Amino acid sequence: MGEFWGSQVPSVAPVSVESVLKMTTELQTPNALAPQGVFFILGASGSGKGTLANTLLEAKQIEAHLSMGDLLRARQPHPSLESELSGEIPNGFSSRSAFLAHALQTGLLIPDMWTQSIVENELAHISPKLLWAFDGYPRSPAAATHLLEALKQQQIPCLGVVHLELDFLEMQRRLLLRGRADDTPSGIANRYQFYLKSVVPSLETLRKTIPILSLNACLEPRVLAEAVCNWLNRR
Repeated sequence: MGEFWGSQVPSVAPVSVESVLKMTTELQTPNALAPQGVFFILGASGSGKGTLANTLLEAKQIEAHLSMGDLLRARQPHPSLESELSGEIPNGFSSRSAFLAHALQTGLLIPDMWTQSIVENELAHISPKLLWAFDGYPRSPAAATHLLEALKQQQIPCLGVVHLELDFLEMQRRLLLRGRADDTPSGIANRYQFYLKSVVPSLETLRKTIPILSLNACLEPRVLAEAVCNWLNRR
């Protein structure tokens, strides 16, 4: 991985038309060899975590896709939020909803106690026989440890982590093109620093107990999906 201001994006080997056509056909067929359980998709903002999960889902290579970002956004605003989440309200905010709205805009870390509560509620409704992807989580070493334990309690197999590697310059280019209101130069820089300081240590925590597949996030989504399918079939 490059330094904060990024090295050049690694070059991507050309993919032939024949291989893409073959890959497209294979990805349209449900994967009978795939195991049961969950794998995590982690990476910096703009690395394509959701795109990869949706590609796998649309191609019937996984059965479900859960996103921590979507789970948090679905709870803002929501009447049950204050009762669902425990712990102190961060200083300077009138409610948990107010902090959550600010954190989602700026990329701040949501308190582990909050995300852990949300994760436990969601896992209680997921079948251990499902093959699914969870993207954007965990985002701290403590959350990683809790997540592995929560999965164990629910008897949901943990298959590993797909890490989409993206340097800062490419992340910045992608997010500025996206044009979202919170995609300012300073906001993007803060999110990349957060990735380095919180998400990367989470990966190191997970690496101690489960396998990690690292992929160049600049590859085409279907190429990434094919790599993930091959990796899952070896679990």
